Amino acid sequence: MPRSKAKTPIHTDLTIAIDRHDVRLTAGHNLNLLGSNRHFIDDEELVFRFDSTIEMSGLCISPDKRAGDRYDITMISADPESIELTLKIKDTQERDKDGSPRYKKLKSGNYPVYKKPPSIGVLDKVRGEQRFTYWIWASPQMVTDCLILLSHYKQLYASILEEREARQRRVKYFTVQTTNPNE
Repeated sequence: MPRSKAKTPIHTDLTIAIDRHDVRLTAGHNLNLLGSNRHFIDDEELVFRFDSTIEMSGLCISPDKRAGDRYDITMISADPESIELTLKIKDTQERDKDGSPRYKKLKSGNYPVYKKPPSIGVLDKVRGEQRFTYWIWASPQMVTDCLILLSHYKQLYASILEEREARQRRVKYFTVQTTNPNE
């Protein structure tokens, strides 16, 4: 029986011309303190919550195959101490069954073997429409910088490096900028 080859992921550089944005800033009590399930909350959670959310929307202008597709991007400020934002390269090193770091032996020496890093977001195709949704947890500094750009420039562009593997679309890289990356 022939062995099936593992499919390599397909990478696509997307450029979206942002044509609309909305901002929501929230301050209040941790909602886990409300209701009847208080005995399931983590005592280390903060009592007060502060969130910033930016919702951007725009049309894809490249590649030509995806041009005209609508992208709805939601950027949410994440707690700086969250595990996703503080992940270090050493944390992605593969481990053997005993928990020891794995190394690949080459002629020039031993080199660490790394797992595929997590994506910074997931793209979802809206069924039956030429529309995609994208959610990203970002550092508070990135959200603040994005708010500054949105308030000063008439035309912004978002660039997304999409990795498609089977039916899942993951985001490897995301930028918001004042110049068209295609020019």
